[in-house]
Order: sequence, then C-alpha cells, then structure tokens
Amino acid sequence: MPLTLEGFVALRISGDGKESIRIEADDFTYREGGMRVLGDQCTKHEFLYTYEEDPRFELTLTATALNGVVEGSSLLIDASEDIEVEEEQNTIVATFDHDPDQDDEPLTPVSSN
Repeated sequence: MPLTLEGFVALRISGDGKESIRIEADDFTYREGGMRVLGDQCTKHEFLYTYEEDPRFELTLTATALNGVVEGSSLLIDASEDIEVEEEQNTIVATFDHDPDQDDEPLTPVSSN
C-alpha cells in the first residue's frame, strides 16, 4: 500500500554557518497509512513518511490519494531551536500503484447490525 516516492528535497540550513543539503526521496521512511471509505465508490488513502537521520531537524511528508490518484503532498520541517531550515527545492513526486482488491479492503469486517 505505500507510495512510490521519486525526487529530492534541497534544504538550506543556517546556524553557525550556511549549508545546503539534498535529501533523496528514498531516504524517507514509511511510518503509517490509512484508508477512509467516503461512499460507495470513493476511497481516500492517507500516507505519512518521515526523515529523521539528521539530529538538527525532522521532515514529515504527508500525501493523500483519492480513488487511487495522488491528490497532493505536503512537507513539514521541524528544526531544533538553534538553527533555521529553509526548503530551497522540492521535486518529490508520489505515485500510488493502486490495487482496489487489496488496498480498498477494510482491515476488519463491517457488521451489518
């Protein structure tokens, strides 16, 4: 069920000096995902990815797919107090290889009561 991520995020870090770093999409870790049934023919999948390899900041990437099509994603930067982290470029593209028979099945049976 996870997404396929491609691209990178370029960040500028300011603190004791200035530094530019590039984080590849493959460096993000899938944390969790979920599905909501919005009607008879509509499903919404939500995904959460994180990057925590640098102790100075954390990145959180969230993405939403509606009926199997990725609608959008957002990137949240949480930096430590003594530095500033700015997003210079974000080329990450998320794709969802949607299999309705597997991805749209509830994890627990739905009672008719």
